[in-house]
Amino acid sequence: MLDSLLNCSKRVIRLDRLVINDSYSDHTFLTDPDAIKQAIILHQLSNNKTLDPFQISNEMLKHLGLSIQHKLWLLVKAVLTLNDIPNQ
Repeated sequence: MLDSLLNCSKRVIRLDRLVINDSYSDHTFLTDPDAIKQAIILHQLSNNKTLDPFQISNEMLKHLGLSIQHKLWLLVKAVLTLNDIPNQ
């Protein structure tokens, strides 16, 4: 209401880009929404925790390369979409 009374347009800030520092201190610029979501989920994982059957720690997942992280993300999405968990 105030915007219309003052003849002001609504200004919006869109956060659709993300800069990541990898383990080699290189900067990576992400614009793909799936890649951004994946990076946020990995960043929010707690340290000093493991997935019991495989003993893969969250730190190991956080230090994967971007291409392997992307492939793992696609695998997890496929498993959840198809509702089919592999035996091995």
